[in-house]
Amino acid sequence: MQKKLTEKTKASVDSVIIGGGIAGVWLLRLLSQNGYNAILLEQDALGSGQTLASQGMIHGGLKYALSGLLSKESEAIADMPRRWKQCLYSKNGEIDLRKVTLLSQDYYIFSEGQIGELASFFASKALRGRIQKITGSERPICFEGFNGTVYQLNDLVLNTDSLLSELIQGLEDRIFKLRCSKENIKKTDQGYEVLLSDTQIKSKVIINCSGNGTKALLDDLKINHFKIQNRPLKQIILDAPNQLSMYAHCITNLSSTEPRLTITTHNSGSKKIWYVGGQLATQGAHLTDDKLLASAKKEFSQYLGWLKPTSNAWQTLTIDRVEPLTPNLVKPDEAFAERKENFIQCFPTKLTLAPDLGDKVLKILDPPEHDQSLISTHDRASIGNPPW
Repeated sequence: MQKKLTEKTKASVDSVIIGGGIAGVWLLRLLSQNGYNAILLEQDALGSGQTLASQGMIHGGLKYALSGLLSKESEAIADMPRRWKQCLYSKNGEIDLRKVTLLSQDYYIFSEGQIGELASFFASKALRGRIQKITGSERPICFEGFNGTVYQLNDLVLNTDSLLSELIQGLEDRIFKLRCSKENIKKTDQGYEVLLSDTQIKSKVIINCSGNGTKALLDDLKINHFKIQNRPLKQIILDAPNQLSMYAHCITNLSSTEPRLTITTHNSGSKKIWYVGGQLATQGAHLTDDKLLASAKKEFSQYLGWLKPTSNAWQTLTIDRVEPLTPNLVKPDEAFAERKENFIQCFPTKLTLAPDLGDKVLKILDPPEHDQSLISTHDRASIGNPPW
């Protein structure tokens, strides 16, 4: 005898967010706080794409102003540290993140020389209060023995899994594990219909924050309005020299628009590791691992020689950044959110710009219509592990 199929429960929401990285999780928290009935769908673990592989920096754009000019990008994100600090230190921030773990409350720029023209630029009125030169005992212990110039930035470094954990606090029953495709997402006259294992959900809008899954989803749903680009990079992971913490940009060429090395420190079990990005990681994206690691070891010996880095545990991590298409495939200037009918495509473009993305999405959403009652017992998605 054929088993009778169980009829799915029907529910309606204001928004279905696809993708559980910083973009999707930030928006879920923000929309819920603003009265929207929103749910989030993630095919793997939360943060498992670019978010947990990020360096966790919250910066005001100065690392993109190294040529001595404040670019549009630098201006666009100049206010981000202030907004994040309100969330991290005050109950009056737009989102309460006071329990998020900070890895460092400061960031640094160092160079073997006196940084000549850059020193004048850093001392200019435009950057007053955002950066200062430090000497002697003011410097972190990792710079003991370094004879060059060190500047302290008004930037932060966050533990990204801690950040994700705080953002989903109390919203766990609105986060579901689902690989989204044309098989479970249908366009309707009023918006979209999403099929979970036990629930048929009607939503006015889809908000796509699926990062690396963006192209596949757009193709599957036959949406060709949004153009995307891929800008891969290959990060370096190594045991921290002398188990010291460093959070710093290394400048080797003032004509560059980004630091040669960007270093953050993270815990991996009982030891500390250095996670290295910057121009080395961008230019090394298309090199073999052996060639990139050989170059990295040479540059560490040249630019961080006072630390005598001797780690044998060097490895690479490839990250495929997916962004809105820009002329000449350059770095986007700001967060991206654009609506086409009942589909909103989002890219934060970087962790720092999550609040900017939230602003943009709220501006293009219709007012909330549905209450925030629980809707499904479908499998939940949980937070993933950092790649180190």
